This record gives sequence, structure tokens and C-alpha cells, in this order.
Amino acid sequence: MRKEAGLGDVELIDQAKRCVLIDDQLSILTEVKKIWGDRVTTVFPRQGHYAVDPKVLSSYPPAEIQVDRISDLLGIERSAFH
Repeated sequence: MRKEAGLGDVELIDQAKRCVLIDDQLSILTEVKKIWGDRVTTVFPRQGHYAVDPKVLSSYPPAEIQVDRISDLLGIERSAFH
């Protein structure tokens, strides 16, 4: 099952007004953004093979937040996720 196919289940379990999705696949981030729109902030950790694939990087819009490593999220102000 693709991750975005489970969004309905996530909405049933957690009815948050705003979510943050962290994924190393821009395709997933793009699809979830299309479905949830302003309700989600997308975060792309630029690590792994998807992060350096020029075809992937040019095929999808950038995430709202990009970090080199997941640990870089610790230095980002909470307000950046709104």
C-alpha cells in the first residue's frame, strides 16, 4: 500500500488541524500535499538515493522545508512548520 493511500486512516485516528510529513521521497510529499493542501507541511530530508537523483528532483516541486539530515530538524523553529 502506498503511504498516501492510508491518509483516511490517519485522519480517523488523529484529527489534527495541521500535520508535518517527513519523507525522503518527493513523490510522496507531493501527493500528500495535493490531498491535504494547507493542512500539511512537507519536509524533505536530503539523504538517501532519492535526494541526489536529478530526475526525481526535477520531476516534483520542492518540499516546504528541506534539510540535509533529519537531525537538522532540531534547529528549526517550531513556527517554520505552520
